Amino acid sequence: MVGRDENGVGDVQLARGDFADALNSYRDRFAIAEALAQSDPGNADWQRDLAVSYSKLGDVYRRSNNSNDALDALQKGQAINV
Repeated sequence: MVGRDENGVGDVQLARGDFADALNSYRDRFAIAEALAQSDPGNADWQRDLAVSYSKLGDVYRRSNNSNDALDALQKGQAINV
């Protein structure tokens, strides 16, 4: 799977309430996951990584009271067929 280290860093940043840095970490991971998922739409692992990335983004948006972006990210993640 892609970006486990970035997720761990983002998870710690989010737990500390450091939403800006967590968002940056999750966005970095998302960029990698998105590129891989687009390069091979049939790769279920990469599609799952992309869905998880959307979920992580949605969580940080939700916790930073950005409900519109949270809803958008979560809906995009749910739309991925794994």
